[in-house]
Amino acid sequence: MGVLIPSTPQRELATQVASLLNAYNRLFYKVTVQRVLHGKVDYLLDLLEDTVIGCIGLRYEKRSDTIEICHLCVHPVGRGRGLAKKLIQRAIELSPRDRMWCHIREENVASVRAFVSQGFKVQREKFKHDGSWMLTLRLERNHVKCNTAS
Repeated sequence: MGVLIPSTPQRELATQVASLLNAYNRLFYKVTVQRVLHGKVDYLLDLLEDTVIGCIGLRYEKRSDTIEICHLCVHPVGRGRGLAKKLIQRAIELSPRDRMWCHIREENVASVRAFVSQGFKVQREKFKHDGSWMLTLRLERNHVKCNTAS
C-alpha cells in the first residue's frame, strides 16, 4: 500500500496544526507555524481531504530513550469517531522506541480514556506553572514490537 501525499503544501498543513492546537489544547504557550515546521516534535495527521482534523505530536527524549507524546488533538468535527485512538495506535506502530509517555490534565477524560484503551498506565503527578500547582496524569506505555519474519 502506498503513502497518500496530500495536495496541500506543508506550510499550510503546519498552519492548520498550529491553529488546531492553539484552539483546542489549552496549552501554556502558543504553537507557531515555525515550531511545527522546524521544532523537535514530529506530527502524525488525520486529514479530511486536505484539512487537518486530528494530530498527534511525538518527540524523542534522548535522556530517557523514550517517545513523549506532546500533543493529541481532534477537531470537533472529527470527535466521537475514534480518531484519537487511531492516532495513538499509529504512533505506537511507528514508534522506534518501546516506551512512550505523555502528560494529560486530569479533567481531560476523553484523552485519558483514549490512551488507557491503548495500554497506557496512569500515574498522578503535580507540577508548578505560574506559581500554582497543577494535577496532571502521566500515562506510560511499554510495548514490545513483534518480529513477524520467520
